[in-house]
Amino acid sequence: MTTPAPEPVAASNVQDATTADDGAAHGLADRYGTAPKTVQRRRNGRVALWTLGIAGTIAAGWMGWSMAVGDDFAVQDYGFSILSPERAEASIIVSKDADITLTCRFTALNTGYAEVGSREVQIGLGKSVQEKFTVELKTSEEATTALLDNCRKN
Repeated sequence: MTTPAPEPVAASNVQDATTADDGAAHGLADRYGTAPKTVQRRRNGRVALWTLGIAGTIAAGWMGWSMAVGDDFAVQDYGFSILSPERAEASIIVSKDADITLTCRFTALNTGYAEVGSREVQIGLGKSVQEKFTVELKTSEEATTALLDNCRKN
């Protein structure tokens, strides 16, 4: 009994050792095929979400830092008094450097939260770091409250 001779291998199926290193990624894609499109989409989605998360974290940190070191002054409502139907007083405490001047706007409100009086006051150079100021407002009708609206640095 004779065994049949092995069939010759075609030259196109034989890979030469010298051409084996012509690109590992190319060889893997030929061998295993490319990743399905759903896997690529999922991977791209993850990368996009991570990028957005990192960018959001950086933006939140930057805004927090700028708010923490942004102002050279602090103003706090202290109280109010209704002196008469035509007059009200508002008191504030200002913490600032002595060389800073501020312009502050005060308002008086009635029971319907409508503005019945306002006044803008300039707070000049101070003697100390923290000072109390009381401002009198003229009103068009009786007010129920008087308070600080806003302050800005000059």
